[in-house]
Amino acid sequence: MKNKFRHIVMVFLTCLIFFGSYNTTLMQAAIPQGFDGFLRIGLEQHFLNREQINIYSQNIEVGLFIDGEFFVMQTINSHTHFTAMAGYGGIVLMADGAVVFVADNPGLNLQLRCVSGITNLGVRQYRGIIEFGQFNTNGITAVNIVHMDEYLFSVVPSEMPALWHIEALKAQAVAARTFAMNRLSSPRTANYSLCDTVFSQVYSGVDREHPNTTQAVIETSGLVLMHNGRLISAWYSSCAGGFTANSEDVWASVEPFARAVPELYPSSLADWERTITHAQLQQLLTAQNIHIGAVQSVELHKNNIRRVMQFRIIGNSGTHTLERENIRSFFGSLEIGGGSLRSRVFTIAGQGTQPLNEQFAISAGGTFAVDLRNVFVISAFGTDTTNMPNSVISAQGVRLLSTAHTPNTTNIVSTSDYSFTLVGQGFGHGVGMSQHGARAMADNGHSFDTILRHYYTGIDIVRAH
Repeated sequence: MKNKFRHIVMVFLTCLIFFGSYNTTLMQAAIPQGFDGFLRIGLEQHFLNREQINIYSQNIEVGLFIDGEFFVMQTINSHTHFTAMAGYGGIVLMADGAVVFVADNPGLNLQLRCVSGITNLGVRQYRGIIEFGQFNTNGITAVNIVHMDEYLFSVVPSEMPALWHIEALKAQAVAARTFAMNRLSSPRTANYSLCDTVFSQVYSGVDREHPNTTQAVIETSGLVLMHNGRLISAWYSSCAGGFTANSEDVWASVEPFARAVPELYPSSLADWERTITHAQLQQLLTAQNIHIGAVQSVELHKNNIRRVMQFRIIGNSGTHTLERENIRSFFGSLEIGGGSLRSRVFTIAGQGTQPLNEQFAISAGGTFAVDLRNVFVISAFGTDTTNMPNSVISAQGVRLLSTAHTPNTTNIVSTSDYSFTLVGQGFGHGVGMSQHGARAMADNGHSFDTILRHYYTGIDIVRAH
């Protein structure tokens, strides 16, 4: 019975219609088998393994959600509020101090919704259905069963400021929809596909909704990102720091749609600094049971777009090497020195610091980095400036070069100073769409599909039905 109600079987239309200029070739893989448009979101932030959960809605309907529809079994009114808790061999619903409903079927959890359509759990309000279950614990957990677009009404403004340009918001909506749908094949737990925290996508319920982001979701409804007929993992982060990262520079897998590309415009979140001492490093190492003796120096190994791939801490009796995202998280293991690093695009102040946004020139010898900012180029197309990063000068004027890179010179930076300052750019892992980069592109006239095609290489934007 449990599987019958949880693993919903729906017949989805297999036709993908043409929409504007998008590549909408028929792609069955866009829709996970059995997906009916509704998601199960574990409300882990406030309602995970609780002794009891209060429902501050005075008129509710108790029923069963089956095949995309909610079948009402009983409507119950309360003068104050309802409380869900474990009891009587299942989940008990209480109103005004009395038991009014018991979900004691071992194959079913308690499912309900407010008559108004928005259920109030106190610190949050939610659309859709609220399910209460005991998932191998003594406490109960709340799960929100909600339609994809209604889920995105909250996710998009939770992940991106709602007052940003509508084209950036639309790009975020498509990326978030793709991310959520992709997660159906690798759910957060056996009981729900996603949670409401950064482990999935931030989901804050109705209170976070905004007309701008709701418009962005509606205008892109059904659009997802695919590569070679498969949904992509639509990763995104706040600011890439000049260049996004290849997937293998952050995680182990090589994904063809997650290739390093430049951020086309400077970002307000670009610059950061962090001063670290040997004593702090020693404390972090000791806390993780790593023993290399007294810290003597540190050494950074970068790739050709200056993302730090290895952070070596050298002691008088050994060396400890941090790699990829462990570099950032290492500094968040204790509440010292400011927590995790904001990005992995950084260097050591005074040790080969160079600007991370550059211009490039093309010559017979290839592409090389030069400082061409504030230089004017006169061509048949008029006079242009070269303030944009990662731009090139050619006979045709100024253009962007997404594959441009600096020559493979030495990318090792080290210091033995007891106290040193990391100088960096960006915020987040850097793979996929840069949110501040998307905002800048939108502000400069780029459409949401252009933004998505810039940050996700070789993708198709598909409207699935």
